[in-house]
Amino acid sequence: MKAKWLKYSVFIVIHLATSYFLGRMCNQLSLSYELILSPSKELLEKLVFLLISLGGVIISAGIVSLLMKPLWAAIIAFLLSSMSIIFGWQQFTITVGIILFFYFVICCYAAHCVHAEQEERIRFSIKPFKDSLSLFSIALLIVACGSIFIGSKDAIDKNGFEIPTSYFEIFMDPLKEQALSQVPTNERSQVEEEFEEQMQGMIDGFTEKIKPIEKYIPLIIGAMFLTPLLAINQILSSIWLLVLQGVIKVFIAVGIIKIATETRDVEKAIID
Repeated sequence: MKAKWLKYSVFIVIHLATSYFLGRMCNQLSLSYELILSPSKELLEKLVFLLISLGGVIISAGIVSLLMKPLWAAIIAFLLSSMSIIFGWQQFTITVGIILFFYFVICCYAAHCVHAEQEERIRFSIKPFKDSLSLFSIALLIVACGSIFIGSKDAIDKNGFEIPTSYFEIFMDPLKEQALSQVPTNERSQVEEEFEEQMQGMIDGFTEKIKPIEKYIPLIIGAMFLTPLLAINQILSSIWLLVLQGVIKVFIAVGIIKIATETRDVEKAIID
């Protein structure tokens, strides 16, 4: 019995480590509002590490939900995982607490589904976890997109929302070049100055028009990341499942777990 709970402790430590790493990535995304508005290589690197952290939590969640029994043991692991995320995130607010509450509830329900399906199966496999993988993915993406929402909200509440001028320059620069090409060289500086003033006035006017919906912009930004992250995570899910399967095989090979065969008496009502 002691050996069993010692092994459970190892599984929990692995899950807490991956959860803490996810929390750290959430912290970085919360502080990356300017990068989010102006996509760059640095933002791409952060998103790649975010996906790796999501994969790590998915794999460790698979270990917990497949191997830790009874169900309440897995529930404790997910509760500790929620706490580990919040310590990595370093944001102890009500909003973060609500996000992680949803994460905890969804993970517990997904673990329940895994345990229930395992009871119905004749042979052990990771299929019960595979069938519930979408639930775990949604729980984790709520956390990831929640960090983007919180970071955006904090920045907008502090400084207000401003559309980066680079967005307007994409459309305005060709028009500017076309206008300047038709102006004599000695008048170009004056025309260019007037053009920039008009562009700034247009930006200011557009910003004023969206002021009434400014409080909804962080939610829109967070939601914008949900669909692409979900799609990419689904593509990568086969890799996470292969890694999980490999980890379980290693656990079996080194004797951490073993496959046991059970015989059961089944009672049925029949008519002769």
